[in-house]
Amino acid sequence: MSGENNIQFQRKIIFVESSSAMRKLIANNLELYTGSQVICVKNSEELSEYFKSGESADLIVTEDMVDGEYTSLKVVYFINAQQLEIPVIVMGQNPKLEGKATLIDRENWRGLVKEAAKLLGVTSEVMMEFIVPEYYPFQMACLLTMTKVPVDLYLDEDDGINTWFLAESQINRQKIEDLIFKGTHTFYVSRYQRLEFVNFLSTELYQLLNDPSLTFQNRVAVTQAAMDSSCFLIEQFGLDKKSIQTTRTAVESFFKLALLSPGLDDLLDVLSKNTNSYTYKHSLTISIVGHLLISKLQWGNAEQQKIIGLAAFFHDVMIADDRLTPIHSSQQLQDSTLPSEQKLKIERHAFLTSELLSKYPDLPMGTDSVILQHHGTLNGIGFSDDHLDNRLSPLAIVFLVTEDFVHRILATEAPDKMTILHEMSLKYDKGQYRKCFEALEKAVK
Repeated sequence: MSGENNIQFQRKIIFVESSSAMRKLIANNLELYTGSQVICVKNSEELSEYFKSGESADLIVTEDMVDGEYTSLKVVYFINAQQLEIPVIVMGQNPKLEGKATLIDRENWRGLVKEAAKLLGVTSEVMMEFIVPEYYPFQMACLLTMTKVPVDLYLDEDDGINTWFLAESQINRQKIEDLIFKGTHTFYVSRYQRLEFVNFLSTELYQLLNDPSLTFQNRVAVTQAAMDSSCFLIEQFGLDKKSIQTTRTAVESFFKLALLSPGLDDLLDVLSKNTNSYTYKHSLTISIVGHLLISKLQWGNAEQQKIIGLAAFFHDVMIADDRLTPIHSSQQLQDSTLPSEQKLKIERHAFLTSELLSKYPDLPMGTDSVILQHHGTLNGIGFSDDHLDNRLSPLAIVFLVTEDFVHRILATEAPDKMTILHEMSLKYDKGQYRKCFEALEKAVK
């Protein structure tokens, strides 16, 4: 496992927060997105002791109220009394602090992270923002139920990206189906209109994914649009009402695809023709293969298949980018040319995702543990590589074995299934790992 202590932090943030769950979520995101060391204290007294010991900080983030008292007022008073020129962000709307501190709604953790980065002078490069493309791709099949489009749409043609439909233009299903039949599976939306289109699309996806005439191939394409939209909304707003609604639609389609899926070879053929997204192929194939694997275990049941499907959908949601999701081991992470902040993001994504899902309604018990442990570590940080920890939950072991198989299958254009299974048989040779591997063999042969 690559060591998190290798990260050298250039800034310090003091975080005053009484809730351990909220403290973990926000502290890790502050550290992750600002490249700062986050020191957590529970109240204003601990904050005072920290500074009296001679330590310093670049920013203070505090909850408005802790244990029934206005901690934010005490923190700001202490900073002023000690003449410490340190900016303060208060999680809450305290009118007494207007103009004296930056006020952010307690639930707006993404806004908090962005404001912290701004106050610290953190650049977009440090915050790991990739170069934003001018146009974002969407699956053609997600237009099948639309009669008109809300924004301009574009096609990638021989001479470059060209306008296809103007906003409010009428379209028809037959035209879309003809393009799909001829091999055109993708259209594009301007980066400036991406959010508007995703919001519009989110209301259309439920209707489209419940269309009984939708073919398996088109369902695969539309489900990618639903998953991409879900990841984008979670990235922008966290798990709010809109992103949860879109996510539920996508997850339900994941379950349907697992039930309707043909054999593995036919599935890979459909995926190769309908999507270039490694992240989507990876997640959907884990869901389907995991569903089959569970059916071959003596103790497997439908509830566990649902948990594996949810875990497959969510496990990489914090790194939903084809440049990040193929990294599958400590060595691959070390050998990558990614900046240290990106490496930290990958190293901690399992932990951060399990924290995020604490807000997801009606999450089946055990789903968060599967996601936390899906790279073989108990704390969700780093990769276990070849070490097989028997303390993992049985479903986490199912997921780990399934993901290893899928990773190997997707690593080449012409995978040799029998060679892959033979190599895995040498690795998973004991205990629960062996039982899961034997179930995998039965599921995919």
